[in-house]
Amino acid sequence: MKCLMYTLLLFITLLPQRQSVSTENIQSSLSIERARQNTILSIKLARRNAILNRKKIWHSKIIPYEIQVKDHQPIESAIKHFNSLTCVKWIPRSQVDALLPYVIFKPDTLCRSEVGQLFDKQIIFIGSHCNTQPIIVHEMYHVMGFYHEMQRFDRDQFVEIHWENIRPGFEVYFEKIPRHESDVSGETYDITSILHYDSYAYSIDSTKRTMSIVNKSEPINSPTHLSDNDIMKVKRLYDCRVDSVPGWSAWSMYSYCNNECRKVRSRFCYSPYNVGADCDNAIDDVETEKQQCTDIECSVDGNWSYWSRWSHCDANICGYGKKYRQRDCNDPKPVLHGKKCFGESKESKLCKLGACTKGQYDCEFDNDGMCQWNNINNLWSRQRASNNVIGPSTDISFQTGYYMILSNYQNDKHNNQNGRQSIQNDESNTRIGSLEMNIQNLNNHCLKFYYSFGNNASLLVRFYNDDVISKEYKAMQGNNSDNNEWNEGKILTERRFTKIQFIGSALDQEAYVALDDIFFSEPNQCKNNNVMEILPSPSNLSTISTTSVFTSAKSTATRTKSKTKPVTVTVTTKTTQRTSAIVNKQFLSSSNYLKCNQGLIVLTYAIISIISNL
Repeated sequence: MKCLMYTLLLFITLLPQRQSVSTENIQSSLSIERARQNTILSIKLARRNAILNRKKIWHSKIIPYEIQVKDHQPIESAIKHFNSLTCVKWIPRSQVDALLPYVIFKPDTLCRSEVGQLFDKQIIFIGSHCNTQPIIVHEMYHVMGFYHEMQRFDRDQFVEIHWENIRPGFEVYFEKIPRHESDVSGETYDITSILHYDSYAYSIDSTKRTMSIVNKSEPINSPTHLSDNDIMKVKRLYDCRVDSVPGWSAWSMYSYCNNECRKVRSRFCYSPYNVGADCDNAIDDVETEKQQCTDIECSVDGNWSYWSRWSHCDANICGYGKKYRQRDCNDPKPVLHGKKCFGESKESKLCKLGACTKGQYDCEFDNDGMCQWNNINNLWSRQRASNNVIGPSTDISFQTGYYMILSNYQNDKHNNQNGRQSIQNDESNTRIGSLEMNIQNLNNHCLKFYYSFGNNASLLVRFYNDDVISKEYKAMQGNNSDNNEWNEGKILTERRFTKIQFIGSALDQEAYVALDDIFFSEPNQCKNNNVMEILPSPSNLSTISTTSVFTSAKSTATRTKSKTKPVTVTVTTKTTQRTSAIVNKQFLSSSNYLKCNQGLIVLTYAIISIISNL
């Protein structure tokens, strides 16, 4: 009878409530408006990455070529791709005047080419490992006069370069082209451009990104073909008008002002190889106009250079210390009325060179493994920092050591085509895992530990006295703007307790919770505690499995994403989603509820789903 009463209470609590306004519609409208504003902003800010010097483009709009590579097929496919989409045609050299400048596809160990037309004979080097259509199209696009997309002077508004992860000697491929040397034709920044690297290009480690999208977590993928913007850039650079005739092309837009406070524009003499053209005032088939800039036009906002690598930890042999990095406001420097760089030029973060002394209950999770900590439902794992796919890139004690992590990610046993660890997401349920340790009459100590978590994740710390919760704390996101950084947690244990429990929850594929270096020290070490929030009226949850029983009910229930709010339950129907009231924790954790048949819970959800569709 009691079981039926508890089930009925759950049924009433979870009944969907009618809402006059659709939350999904509101969120959708906000997302559309936000995307529209971002698009407008990117159009205003973005500029194009074509070569400014019109002497280095192919004035005849024809690029003769020879192939000296054994495997012709990828090259011929790339040429067909270009010829079908632009007015610039790649034609076998045997079909045109032998005196015209031409390109040779030549075998080599690497794939590389120069930007624009440089010589009478120009080489595109093709390595055996990169003789594929996407890479060949990439190199051909360089020859036509285009720099890498991520080398644009305004790229820092769109992507972040992780210089510390770039292989030494390859930094040059990520350096920006000065703004006065780039064409400016109003094209937006293009993540999908054939000339944009993926997130792991030239990485020191196949799991570490060299580049990421600003304020987004998804990686940049390798392009496979010309994007729409790529095609438009060719049309504008080469003046691919339908009514284009031999003679002067249209003028380019004026460049940004150079160091002499002058701006230039140019045009080229379009001269088909079999027709010719007579253009007045042409020097090397190009005409250039210069104009003096105003002070406002000459003003340049300052921009930070990339961060230096982190210094070594300044701790003495063992214990805690700090490491530092810095950057300069010179990429470019502020000029005239330009704004100074916003933010700090130096950063520091905590580091550690192993514990000088360790107590009975202290654990670094390195050579000492998991110490006395019990992984109750086996959802936590011990992860090496140097092999991380998600979570902090270093551990606290040894930088390349181990820490504990809970996440929705599962590493595939096989590597993907790019040689990086592929990732599979377990979206079947929210991950809620517990680490706990029994302690013999320990009180009046400072519990110090390090934690990190991404969005839609949380961490609770519970203290028990004879299986009764005495205190409960919630970890707060610290001052670090980067979710992958470590925060320090401190809790003063004033009361006697016999067990401690760390409970982490990860709500989606980007969420994780990480723990490292759990130590008990003297009470005076708990000064300036500002990252832990004491929860009022701690719930009397006897074990973490209580929550697991509720969340494993076979239904279409999912969790609402939230970093600080209690977990809520959303019942999904065919037509809409309705969020229930927050279920009383003490009811869910009561011993009577645990005795209920789980089949009644499943039946409850089934009835709710049927009613929701009526």
